[in-house]
Amino acid sequence: MSCRQIAGALTTGFTNPKVVTLTSGTSYTSSAGVDYLEVYAIGGGGGGGGATASTAGCGGGAGNVSFKFFPPGTYTYVIGAGGAGGTGGTGTAGSNGTQTSFDTLIGLAGAGGSGASSTLPQRGGLAGGISGTAQCSFSRQPGHTSNTVSLVESSGNGGSNLYGGGGPGYFTTAAGSSGFDGTQFGGGGGGGVESAVGGSGSPGGIIIIEHY
Repeated sequence: MSCRQIAGALTTGFTNPKVVTLTSGTSYTSSAGVDYLEVYAIGGGGGGGGATASTAGCGGGAGNVSFKFFPPGTYTYVIGAGGAGGTGGTGTAGSNGTQTSFDTLIGLAGAGGSGASSTLPQRGGLAGGISGTAQCSFSRQPGHTSNTVSLVESSGNGGSNLYGGGGPGYFTTAAGSSGFDGTQFGGGGGGGVESAVGGSGSPGGIIIIEHY
């Protein structure tokens, strides 16, 4: 049975499951009367690469979405940060995101996209890997590479996952076109164009479905 089939089966046959979204803090206690918890941990997205003149940066990778069951109780957690976009002018790579954790469950982070510099490999940031503690891991995308077509620079889109969208890249010769930030949970930042900064990856998060 796939991850989607497991998650879909869990949301049927129960009375009014409650969804709790965690974006800050460090401790969670389940509500009274909960039977079990369905937990999704999403790692932070990687930042998009910055650009030098007449170049374009690559997109940052998406954070991984990991899933696991837990009994009711009190748990500690850490929300992963999104990676910063690479600097413009010098064309540095975007920063990696950081992982999200909920007790033993870990959502690994996306990597930063390459900057548009001759000293760096031109590739999108890798998506967050699979944690060995997860019972399921949902699809996520790496960042897209940059390109130049007919002297027009094309920066890479950030990677997306089940709960977060990647920041779009640009296809333009306009100077100072900064990459767009990732959205929601763990989306990668888009690459910058023509001496502009890359977009930031969006922070991770935790989604808990309390089943009664």
